[in-house]
Amino acid sequence: QECRIVDPEPWSNLSARNVPMLTRREALGRQVLDAFTVPQALETIALSPQRLKFPENFTINRHNLIPMLLAVEVDSPETQTVEFYNINLSIFVNGKAVSSSGSAVLNKGKNFLFAHQSELCGHYTSIVIGWNRSCNLKTQAVRYFIFDDLSEILPDIPYLWANTKVQQMTAEYFERCGKYSSICSLTEFIQTFPACCEPGAEALLQHDGPSSVLQTFPKRKSAKVDNLQAIIHPDDRDAVIHPLSGQDVRLILDLGQQNVGYWNFTLFAPENTIVDLTAVEYITPEGMLQDPGDWYLNSMRYICRNGLNRYTSYQRRSGRYLVCTIRNFDEPVRFRNLRLVESTYPAVQQCSFRCSDPRLDKIYDISAHTLKLCMEDTFTDCPLYEQTYWIGDARSEGLFAMVSLGAYDIVRRCLELAGESQNHVPLIACQAPSSWVVQIPAHGLMWALAVEDYYLETGDLDFIRQIWDRLSTLMNRAQALRSPVTGLVKTLDWNLLEWSETKTEYPTMLYNSQLLIGALQSAGRLAALLDKKAEQQQFAVWEQELIAAVNQCWSERHLAYYSSLDANDRPVEEFAIHTSIFAYLFDAMPPGAEAAVKANILTPRPGLIQIGSPFFTIYLHQALRKLEMPGESVSILLRDYLQMLDCDATTVWESFPGAVVDRMEDKPFPTRSHCHAWSSVPVELFPGVSLGLKSTASGNHSFTVSPYPGNLTWA
Repeated sequence: QECRIVDPEPWSNLSARNVPMLTRREALGRQVLDAFTVPQALETIALSPQRLKFPENFTINRHNLIPMLLAVEVDSPETQTVEFYNINLSIFVNGKAVSSSGSAVLNKGKNFLFAHQSELCGHYTSIVIGWNRSCNLKTQAVRYFIFDDLSEILPDIPYLWANTKVQQMTAEYFERCGKYSSICSLTEFIQTFPACCEPGAEALLQHDGPSSVLQTFPKRKSAKVDNLQAIIHPDDRDAVIHPLSGQDVRLILDLGQQNVGYWNFTLFAPENTIVDLTAVEYITPEGMLQDPGDWYLNSMRYICRNGLNRYTSYQRRSGRYLVCTIRNFDEPVRFRNLRLVESTYPAVQQCSFRCSDPRLDKIYDISAHTLKLCMEDTFTDCPLYEQTYWIGDARSEGLFAMVSLGAYDIVRRCLELAGESQNHVPLIACQAPSSWVVQIPAHGLMWALAVEDYYLETGDLDFIRQIWDRLSTLMNRAQALRSPVTGLVKTLDWNLLEWSETKTEYPTMLYNSQLLIGALQSAGRLAALLDKKAEQQQFAVWEQELIAAVNQCWSERHLAYYSSLDANDRPVEEFAIHTSIFAYLFDAMPPGAEAAVKANILTPRPGLIQIGSPFFTIYLHQALRKLEMPGESVSILLRDYLQMLDCDATTVWESFPGAVVDRMEDKPFPTRSHCHAWSSVPVELFPGVSLGLKSTASGNHSFTVSPYPGNLTWA
């Protein structure tokens, strides 16, 4: 039957989908690794401050301030020490702060818990307090109070470090919290805050599953399960899981490699049996599961009806290891199957790489697999964490996808979405589309480089005409950010480049100006193709002005660029390899400094901040290619990626082990995200370096072949 539009709004501008639908492919598990009993889920109280204060607002800005206090009265059957679990709360029991380990002594009878947020500017969607059910605490009352005068929904422009209003409001909140933390009873709390509210049942969130699914249990007790491995087979055999009073049963399933999609299962269970599923990317050799952290609830709960239950989840989730916890059952559960329905952009490898070194083959394969898992109808940073189209990431991911997959449609769509974000932010959003109103100038300028990448790969000049106004607007808006004093880009934005040790809390970060030089060069070349002579000439003038301004930041004493200038335009004593790489790539070096710039790239001194993640290595390898040093590229790539193979990686990582550990929530683990497509550098590098394929005309209509065999006997 022919479709018709019932309600024309907001669907008045329907257009054909410009990328294919995502795949639906069955992915079976490789092995059930373990089955053991665990304590029952925690007892929790969880609230969403933003839902309570601004229920119609769905933004996730870090400047969404909802300063809240939580008061809970509980009854304890005895005097006991209780270990409290929490998300984004500082907790006080009967007027005293809980210990650093989270434990506190509760008196027999009534006890008063007071809590305030431990971080006000964050992406936390909820606040949670919890404890083990074995403590037998009875919740008598719950109250909350929100400071209306400190509550605001604000964009993250300017960014946290530069927003004095937010800093003042945050300081005021914590000053007030200090005054009230000694409150010892619910009665006193209500007297102090007579406008406090009792949350209704609809406001209390279920949080016992994700909050306890990854607890560590050093002394495991095997569960009684018959025919355990039947779970991974899609046939009529069942694994039978037997109940144990007061305990839940946990299964850990290995998919064999990381994947992304929808969880699908079939089981026979008593009514109200609970199935909690959480996926993780990594298990340490000691058996510790890598928790994605409190911001990323990579979990779901299913509550069974009596008898047969078949279910496919609604939300895509990712991981290599699936943690399945079965709760609240007093009769055997027959689990027939548990699998993943893989869902990605329909990637078809248009090329492959094989050589005499199987390590390089493996690195290529896991890089290609990672790229696929980070492709939906846009590129996404990673399938487990943000699941977001980050524009700076997509500059390299677009290159990888065009070279290995011929996926020009998704690259074109990403470029269009990024350009449209100019309608919402001054430059280009760092994510698009997004509920987070923020921009990263460096990543926005990378979009201009990505536009030229697309043209060089496809020769599609019609698309450049279509997007030209967006590109020209970016050049003009970025030019307007230049300081009249220094001539450099000066902003109060999130001035990130990559996960390195470079401090970003300065208005003038040199790499922003260097990337504007590169963007002006790309825009100028495209302007020439479109015969836009006036704009081409203007871009060239701005480019030369910027080169002169950037080179004023070269230190002859340190033989490197200052990374930043402070608010008073004074150089900050910090130096990094990144600025030398950009200077060489964009031919923007002071006279006589080329040798020192090359030395910073090839043999960086200990005082130079190093690259922290594979995100930036694409620029390093581009510089090495320009230097005609393929051997260095291969050596660096082996150094960076063999350590991933040593950890049995099936995907490539977000950062290098040990890099920027102060930024990581999970220090025992070698990286945060184990599947990050900005790290799929080998799918572009191996054809370009080992096989020596180099395009010499847009659309790859002609190319040169100059292989670098190195230690290979064939490739």
